[in-house]
Amino acid sequence: MYEVKNGILYKDGKRILCLGAAYFASFHERKVAIPTDTPNRAEEMKRDIRDMQVAGFNLIRTAALGKLEVGEQDATYSGEFIDEMLDLTEELDMAALMRIQGYSMRSKAYTDAGMVEAGGTAYDGSFSLNFLNDSLHHPGILSDNEKGTKAIAAHFKDRKNIVGFLSYNEPHYPGKGVYDYNEYTIKAYRQWLKDNDIKLAEDIENYQPPRKRPVAGESIEEWMYWRLFSTEAMSAFINGSAALAKAVSPRMSSLTCMTPNMLEFDNFIKGCDYFASAEGMDVMGITLYKNSGGGDYYTTDMIINSAEAAAAVQGKHLWMVEQDAATDISIPHFKRQTYMALGAGVKALVWYQWRADYPYDDAPEANGFGFVYNDRTKTPDYDEKIGLVKYLNQVSDYVVNAEKHRDGVGIFYSQYATLYCDAVENIHEKAVGMLKNTYATRMRMYYAMLKKENVSADMIRAKDLAENRLGIRLLFVPEFKYLSKEEQAQVLDFQAKGGKVFVQAYDRWQAGMEKFGFDELGTPVTNFNCCYEISEVLEYAGIQPVYGVLDKKPVGVNVLEGENYLVLSVVNISRIHTALTDVKIKLNTAYKTATLTSPEGESVLEIKDGIITIPTLTDGVFVIVK
Repeated sequence: MYEVKNGILYKDGKRILCLGAAYFASFHERKVAIPTDTPNRAEEMKRDIRDMQVAGFNLIRTAALGKLEVGEQDATYSGEFIDEMLDLTEELDMAALMRIQGYSMRSKAYTDAGMVEAGGTAYDGSFSLNFLNDSLHHPGILSDNEKGTKAIAAHFKDRKNIVGFLSYNEPHYPGKGVYDYNEYTIKAYRQWLKDNDIKLAEDIENYQPPRKRPVAGESIEEWMYWRLFSTEAMSAFINGSAALAKAVSPRMSSLTCMTPNMLEFDNFIKGCDYFASAEGMDVMGITLYKNSGGGDYYTTDMIINSAEAAAAVQGKHLWMVEQDAATDISIPHFKRQTYMALGAGVKALVWYQWRADYPYDDAPEANGFGFVYNDRTKTPDYDEKIGLVKYLNQVSDYVVNAEKHRDGVGIFYSQYATLYCDAVENIHEKAVGMLKNTYATRMRMYYAMLKKENVSADMIRAKDLAENRLGIRLLFVPEFKYLSKEEQAQVLDFQAKGGKVFVQAYDRWQAGMEKFGFDELGTPVTNFNCCYEISEVLEYAGIQPVYGVLDKKPVGVNVLEGENYLVLSVVNISRIHTALTDVKIKLNTAYKTATLTSPEGESVLEIKDGIITIPTLTDGVFVIVK
């Protein structure tokens, strides 16, 4: 029997690493592994499921495909194909993750339910990567969503092998243009302003939110409040949908699948918030489609670790609900992202997907993602990919029973500051590819700088500083003056209690000229008072990372900490060398033994003067030290 407790998959009472693949996980009618008119369709499906079980997967991510009928009082659902799939997964002793909602749950041809772009055009649902079509405030949509969610949850609630209900998928506002200006949304915004005692106009009942970013002389706050409301509304809708299913079946873990990065500049119109998702769900879940080598490594590592921090500050865990398994994915990238995620504390990897989509002429991703092509032939490096999955089952105990090691370093995440920068730096309306954001840029830059100093920093909000569950001792604030008054007070309180706070340094003689360094918050800057280089900030704050990569090798490391052992997840991020030799890692705490482990086998590494040497690093390995 399977169950999930606090983001950990258990089988018959024992913790195991969750290793899954998606199969019929989309509600898009042209994204199917087997067309509906295929003879012996169910038998084909069952063959795929058996192949997945043999390959080493213990979970299938699927969706509530079938027929949903929403009436005036309630809804009914039937899905024979998915029921047959679940029957077989139970027989094969596999777990399942069930996506409940598709793109829309509207039951009627509402003429006023679609999201509306700033120019007044209603979204037509034509772009397959926008997973929400309707206003989050339309009464008919809310009613349909409630009844439909409850009906589907009730249908599956007694399935012992289903461990979680997935609410929507990559939920965000459409990315091409600014949304949502539906009249029901605007009405809800007016109420939000009143509830929060925000006075933007005398006649609030007829107030209209801004339809473009402010230009000189216009109110910055109007844009900021509008986008803040939009983000909060998105989180409330998804968390609320999860709560509806949870009420029907409390046993199921709740989660969604967030887009890859809330620090991408277009997120300020997409409206995603990792922290709000982690607050409202049992499990934090994201999707990951990002490059992982070279300079891209730092952004991808930041995405994973910032999502993990959002979960950890709530005492929860992160799942990779959708991890890239493109049919043409390179094996170095496939392995690298796997080691990176697990080393950052991820407790479930669910690849997208097992069998690639049928090659309809108009299929959005025909034969694009899967361990096998749609005709079931193996994709390149199939045996090596599956070899990694089977290997992870073998090292499950080490990974699932350890938590991410933390160095006590935080980067201050401020939604207020990012919204402020979005308002003042992006006066052009729709050029998403040209958006700027100084605060978000510095967060990303600081993360990379710290990683090169062998520190994996945690993103943290002001409201989480007081309790400080992540043990932050050193805090980097990209720009103090951009914070809200409340945030400034919370940062100063953290500093008054002994925390070290550093901010971006500026040239005293040239206004606005950034220095390549940091100043301590509140310390006077004199004519000849130099700023701090980042390594000295760490030394001054008493931060000593648990490891150090020597010889400036292009290597990425994440660290898990178990009871009397560490797991070092080590990846080769070089764009030049397919393999690195004699990779030396200095351990800053005394350990006696080191074992290198990978799908190719195990070997004992000597620890000499606290240094372990990996003879050859091709893609990635685990090093277990005790």
